[in-house]
Amino acid sequence: MAHEEPPPLNDGEEVQHVQGGVQVFVDDKPAIGRGTLYVTTQNVRWKPEAAGGSVLALQWRSVLMHAVSRDPNTFPHPCIYCQIHGCQEQLGGGAMADEEVVGAMDEDEQVTEVRFAVDDEQGLSVLFQVFSECQALHPDDVEQDEGEFMFNVDEVEEGALSAAMGQSGIIGAPGWSAEDRFADADEDN
Repeated sequence: MAHEEPPPLNDGEEVQHVQGGVQVFVDDKPAIGRGTLYVTTQNVRWKPEAAGGSVLALQWRSVLMHAVSRDPNTFPHPCIYCQIHGCQEQLGGGAMADEEVVGAMDEDEQVTEVRFAVDDEQGLSVLFQVFSECQALHPDDVEQDEGEFMFNVDEVEEGALSAAMGQSGIIGAPGWSAEDRFADADEDN
């Protein structure tokens, strides 16, 4: 592997997986280059093979989603496809600083597509699994008005039953009595 030393890490950041021979593609542009991908507990870091190139670091909270892409009709290389929130400026083709960390999210910023193309398609499953595990360490914040969607199963079932009974004329629904339950039945029996 061209880079045995990982890029500088933050306090508490640990490397979970290293993948060499990874090309980075941003949106529909040509590859930024080839390098080594470091999947850490805090970031996805890519260090180019070319001397003097910029390290790219994407904070997990900026990664909206990731998936495996193997379909050559969609993209010509097997890759991990990511949608990244709020990094258009850093990834949009401008010169990056020595290390660009992308992660602060602004509601108005657009989504950028980033593809980490690997030479060995067999490594995609492992890479996807490590992406999933590391991203799970950083769940989305719950907005104040979103609620936690917690409920009592018994209350929900009781409410659903009451609603169904009220709409279908089942005994126990408001306005019905036990005496009314056979009012319209045939008296042949």
